[in-house]
Amino acid sequence: MVFNLFRKKKEVTPNYFVALDIGTELLKGILFSKSKVGITALRHFYLRQPKKAMQSGRITDQELVLYGASAVLEKLLQDTVLKGTEVMLGIAGDLVNGVLVDVTYTRSNPSKAIDNKEEAEILEYVYNKIVTEAKENLSARLKIEKENLLVLHLGVVGILIDGKPVYALADNKGRGVKLSIYASFAPSDQVQMIVQIMKRLGVVPVGIVVQPYAVARAYKGSRQEEFSAIFVDIGGGTTDIALVQGGFSLQTRMYAYGGRIFTESIAKTLQVSYEIAEDLKLKYSSSMLPVETMIKVREAIAEPVRIWIDSFKVALEEFNDVTTFPDIILLCGGGAMLPDLQDTLRNYAWTTVRGFMKHPKVMVITPQQLEGVFLKDFELNRPYDVTPVALGRAYYDIMNNPKYNYVNVPKD
Repeated sequence: MVFNLFRKKKEVTPNYFVALDIGTELLKGILFSKSKVGITALRHFYLRQPKKAMQSGRITDQELVLYGASAVLEKLLQDTVLKGTEVMLGIAGDLVNGVLVDVTYTRSNPSKAIDNKEEAEILEYVYNKIVTEAKENLSARLKIEKENLLVLHLGVVGILIDGKPVYALADNKGRGVKLSIYASFAPSDQVQMIVQIMKRLGVVPVGIVVQPYAVARAYKGSRQEEFSAIFVDIGGGTTDIALVQGGFSLQTRMYAYGGRIFTESIAKTLQVSYEIAEDLKLKYSSSMLPVETMIKVREAIAEPVRIWIDSFKVALEEFNDVTTFPDIILLCGGGAMLPDLQDTLRNYAWTTVRGFMKHPKVMVITPQQLEGVFLKDFELNRPYDVTPVALGRAYYDIMNNPKYNYVNVPKD
């Protein structure tokens, strides 16, 4: 037995669940309560991962991630039994991605309102079509055999009936139905590792969602027709981008360049350990270092910042069907706290880049700007708290509207 997880405690009630963000740098967990009116973030616990546990969002040492996840869950649940706890998982990585798929469906009887049976038939048709066609598209783009690519989640982000936006199929009339679906996929070996870890811990994974999708859908107003923005989540091993256009269109891209690169550059330049470099980076972001050290850290990260902005531009170019980008860039994640990244984004000549008609406004966001989540844990107020809180909102959406969220969690 690896841990003494099942010592005598009071049974966990179904009114609680955990959001677990399996990050390259940090394992982030939040305990939520749930009710008919929403969810509440009660407490959080984050644990720094050993360097060899994960690389670029991928698990490289399953045992280390297992021990870390058990420590986070035990700390969160405290006086309750761990076994059977529902967990919403978030993952990222350069091979974890999603595509927006628009599927049209022509009704034979447009004058009749859609009932529950027809709604189920339409959704089944749409989901089956996406699983085959989107999987083909993404496997070619990621250069992964489609047999090794696993569907994670299909989420309806927009519905049009005869060109008119609606929030549900049922009770509406019309002939032409168009559904916009965000379809996310990941390499099956990575997903199986995560599922095996959860199984060994005795918890129940109820969904695995792509983190930038969760952030983009949780932000206040992001589902409105007039909303457009670029979300940028700068984590330890990856940078995750979500592009939202007109509320209905949602696409993501991820690349393996995150905050760990800045830490490694500080360690090498200042000739200190990785742990000390990480501490220096955090203090630098808060202007808590002596002037001489601030200058040294700034010089150490100058080149990584330049490479990061170049990588960001390349990632934007991969949205090859986009003619005009939104004029708002919303930052979150630990890397978003670096003032150099913020300044570079704000001062870059964006109007010389294809798709930018005007200079974008750059803002750092916090969990207070997410919708449908109450924050009883008042320490959840930093940019790197956004993703795990957003995972809680993803849980709420999936559990309360399962018809419009196809979730695939492998059993083994």
